[in-house]
Parts: sequence; C-alpha cells; structure tokens
Amino acid sequence: MSEQNKKDIPVAPLPPTVDTFHASVSYVGIVAFDFTILFARPRPTLRTDNAGIGPNAHMQPVALAYLSPHAAKALAKNLTEAVSDYEKRFGEIPISDSDKK
Repeated sequence: MSEQNKKDIPVAPLPPTVDTFHASVSYVGIVAFDFTILFARPRPTLRTDNAGIGPNAHMQPVALAYLSPHAAKALAKNLTEAVSDYEKRFGEIPISDSDKK
C-alpha cells in the first residue's frame, strides 16, 4: 500500500473495551475451514530458594484467534507488506533457525 493510500485511511481511537496484549511467540494450526493462531509469551519459573529465575520457562498463552482461510490470507499479505515496510525503514529483522519452521 502506498504512503498516500495509507494517509487516506481514517484512523479512530480504540475503544477502552479492546484488549491489548504482548506476545513474542505464535503457533498456527489449520483445519479445512479455519486457521487457529495461539499467541503466547515465555514466562520464567522462579527458584524456590529466592535466588532468582530458574532455568526453565514455559509458554503462557495470551490470546487465541480463529480466522477463515480468506482472512488468514489477507492477514498474511498485510503482515508481509508491514514487515517489508519495517525493514526498509529500520533494517533487516534477523530470524533464528527455530523461527524458520
């Protein structure tokens, strides 16, 4: 989407009833009629001896989204464009081998 087209889109503030969350991990599942995206974030375990954070972390789910195939494809297209725009402005986003699944 061109910068001019983006400027033509009206922007409204989010109502206070819209929940927001931070997730650094996502898992995607598919069936014939839906794409399911589970968003999660790592949560460290605390050591019982009060000596800090333990070595193991677990994933804490924060949101679950169901998308139709059409909506999933539109999201993929929008994310691809957004990542491309981001990298043009701020540089390439490195990706680890575990993220290349």
